[in-house]
Amino acid sequence: MPSGSQDLQKDAMEELDIQIRLYANALELRPVGHPQRAGSLHCLARALRRRFDRFPVLEDLDKCIRLSIEELELRPDGHPQRAKLLEDLGRSLGKRYIRTDSLHDLEESIRLLTEALELRPVGHPDRISTLEGLAEAQARRYRRSGSLNDLDGSIRLYSNALELYPHDHPNRDRFRRDLNQLKRKGGRAAEKY
Repeated sequence: MPSGSQDLQKDAMEELDIQIRLYANALELRPVGHPQRAGSLHCLARALRRRFDRFPVLEDLDKCIRLSIEELELRPDGHPQRAKLLEDLGRSLGKRYIRTDSLHDLEESIRLLTEALELRPVGHPDRISTLEGLAEAQARRYRRSGSLNDLDGSIRLYSNALELYPHDHPNRDRFRRDLNQLKRKGGRAAEKY
């Protein structure tokens, strides 16, 4: 007999499956060239990413990335949602890198997150999220390559994000811990050279 948490998990999966089917049906009604296609791409990609986060099936993430790439092509430079799309796609590629160890995905993640950060200057309300994503991506590349440039960049980005967090923000302690771990690695890495 399934437990209550298993029932909740099954219900959540069924709800996501229904959302994905509905968003996929809506996308079919909005072919290439339709003025609302980008919105349908976004909704379906977001639902697939949520399902991947809850029930990690790589196929969902792959499809999310393909849809996000198509949506990004429909949101040219200057579009008000471009920075968010760049960040979402960069984070999705980072998640796929964790699963597949594809250096191409990691490099593309860093490129997209860097572009998103450029579109979110100091004072932008979402800058902290982009700083966090880029710091994590550069830390991953440092762990893979040992590049001190990536380590320094990640430390700088984490430091910038930490300065933006209010003192009572729940993520502040995690950020401080991650930053301190990187700084300790930096000290040891610098001793090697």
